[in-house]
Amino acid sequence: MENKITELSNIANSKLLISLADQYFSEKEYNKSLKNYQFIANNLSEFISEKELDSVNKRIISCIKELNYKRFIEEANTLFKRNAYTKALPLYEEALLIRPNDFLLQEKVNKCRKLAGEEESQKIKKDIADATYEIERGNLEEYKILLGYRETGFLEAKHFFYLAQIYDSAPKFLRKEYRLSQSDFCYNTRQFMVEAKNLGAKSSDFIFFWENHLNQKSRTCLN
Repeated sequence: MENKITELSNIANSKLLISLADQYFSEKEYNKSLKNYQFIANNLSEFISEKELDSVNKRIISCIKELNYKRFIEEANTLFKRNAYTKALPLYEEALLIRPNDFLLQEKVNKCRKLAGEEESQKIKKDIADATYEIERGNLEEYKILLGYRETGFLEAKHFFYLAQIYDSAPKFLRKEYRLSQSDFCYNTRQFMVEAKNLGAKSSDFIFFWENHLNQKSRTCLN
């Protein structure tokens, strides 16, 4: 008899908790709603029907999604206000995966993508400018920055000319890092020279370097 009363009490409690969790969910109190649904799933699942348990589990997933959505949006908005568009963008995109039909959010994502692209462009330009300054002062190891941005379209003729001269000299730090042969250095030098020329390099220094490099028949890459 006592067991029956306990079972009926548990059934009643589960019904009450489901009702309470549903109310919290409708009021968008997802934290409270989630706690109730999880308690039911973990402790009272044997006292509710399979249909009710399935509904509870689906609501748990919905609560988690809504909480994640709120977190993504709040963090993204904070970063957006700080003009940190590159960091804000993936958070907006995560939120959009949760609500793919949210038109206003899609507009926000599009705007953030544009601004993030501009932000990245400014960063690349600054990196290239800083690296150029260092190279011109003799810090040749900054070539890595230029090399890393080779395919971005931001490098100018002079940058490829710098790379050509650095590879032509085959400094120790390059030989040690990449273990390139002399022919490898020569091949890369010529590739950078061609790219510089294609971008309009025509200074007297470049022309002298170009002619001397091509005319030195003893170079490994020309053999």
